[in-house]
Amino acid sequence: MTEGTYDDPHGMRALRIRFTATGSDTPNDMVLSPASMNTVIEEGEDPSHTINCRLYLVAGKGELRLTSAGPKAHPSMDYRYLENPWGRERLREAVRKCVDLLEDPAYSEIIEERTAPLDSDLVSDQALDDWLLRNVSSSFHIAGTCKMGPDSDSEAVVDQYLKVRGVEGLRIVDTSVMPDVVRANANVTTMMIAERAADFIRSGE
Repeated sequence: MTEGTYDDPHGMRALRIRFTATGSDTPNDMVLSPASMNTVIEEGEDPSHTINCRLYLVAGKGELRLTSAGPKAHPSMDYRYLENPWGRERLREAVRKCVDLLEDPAYSEIIEERTAPLDSDLVSDQALDDWLLRNVSSSFHIAGTCKMGPDSDSEAVVDQYLKVRGVEGLRIVDTSVMPDVVRANANVTTMMIAERAADFIRSGE
């Protein structure tokens, strides 16, 4: 388990804990990110805090479909959250690590009570899975809907120059070309994809 700090856009520093899930062959595929909810509480409410448990290498895949030929029509997005058993297994471990962490005596003067998950949500893997499915959400680093790949890959939308196969003069330059989600915030990787695309365009590739 490793710790790391990062600077958020508001100039504050935050602590994250990265760890490798039990049985995983991908280092640091899990992240625990504490966050204070004090800025959004109503007057008279008690201050609250949360720890976000994140899969930093999702095994499952969602689906994006067009709903209309109209350019202003919203697409249909089905994330298929936690359909993959490996994702559920890793998130269960992450939640239980958080519960154990906050029960440490060092937090006794800070944490008054745990409001979620409840003890009843932790009695079994199935109970915890039910709780996870009720609370899971995106961390807004969506990728791979138009992935890059070789000609032999029938699912690859763009080639190594980010050109859309079968469409003349069109490239895709964003996180959708990633064959998989990076185990980090996607902004810097996206900037590098754009820099590479600019090189391709300048050189006529």
